[in-house]
Amino acid sequence: MRTMLSVLLLSSVALLANAEGLPSAVQAKLIGKLVNFEKGISDKGKASIFVVGDNELAEQLSRFAGKRLGRVELTSVDSASQPPSTAYDVIYIGNDADVTSAIQYAREHNALTLTGNTSWVDQGISVGLAVEAGKPKILLNLSAAKAEGVDWNPAVLKIASTQ
Repeated sequence: MRTMLSVLLLSSVALLANAEGLPSAVQAKLIGKLVNFEKGISDKGKASIFVVGDNELAEQLSRFAGKRLGRVELTSVDSASQPPSTAYDVIYIGNDADVTSAIQYAREHNALTLTGNTSWVDQGISVGLAVEAGKPKILLNLSAAKAEGVDWNPAVLKIASTQ
């Protein structure tokens, strides 16, 4: 499992070029791999994703809908400018106006939170995806993950930075 994620990270470097943030296509691939490392999602074998405020990422993730990403089938990808009213396994936060409500939603529904803005990880989002020195970086907020009921496979902890 760790090898699979390491290969993805290395193969994604070519897509990064001089981008300030991690491109949506790379984020989508990383998210597809990361859901396999969350034990609750992995054990269930399926995941639904809701994207708040990032239509480009929602479009990229939609390409995987109905497909297996490792051991997990991505059953649905939906998006809007506000968090959903129904349960999803993963919530991606793409704009700061919804950070607080998205975190509250995630904790009430045991949903994993992700963002492309690593500064929001300090505010309580579980996973930040970014570029550092031209390479993908995964930042985990372990206390936020615990509050969301997230249970990571230890292999993720070996390749991510933690708070």
